[in-house]
Amino acid sequence: MLFLELAVATAAVAVAILVQLAATLVLAYRVRQVLPVWTKHHPAPKVLARVALTAFALLFLGHIVQIWLWAGLYIVLGEFTDLETALYFSTVTISTLGYGDIVLSQDWRLLGAIEAASGILLFGWTTAMLVAVLMRAWQDAQSTAPSLES
Repeated sequence: MLFLELAVATAAVAVAILVQLAATLVLAYRVRQVLPVWTKHHPAPKVLARVALTAFALLFLGHIVQIWLWAGLYIVLGEFTDLETALYFSTVTISTLGYGDIVLSQDWRLLGAIEAASGILLFGWTTAMLVAVLMRAWQDAQSTAPSLES
């Protein structure tokens, strides 16, 4: 059973990585598309706010999709019978909050630990992307955006 559990966990993590990669690529494309326009017409703080909201929304959407996918996996495996419990467990696990009020069976409990490890890494990825995008937006906006006095 251990090897099946590890195989399922590996596949789930691979899908989670692909989801976050897709969110990152959409963000990169969107920022590259709109940043020149925004920096030309808006002051730097407004550009930064717009980029921050866009980046956060897209990257957080990636995490929401991951939560739903893990929850669906738990339902398919028979660990939970209702969506609300599966979503709750997945959310507290991927965020590493881990209340412990709901647990997986012994057959699949390693999945929870692997989801948490995946969550740590993918939330770190999101943080790094947010910082990189905001730094780029701030630099571009500082050099080309009109001042607040304009």
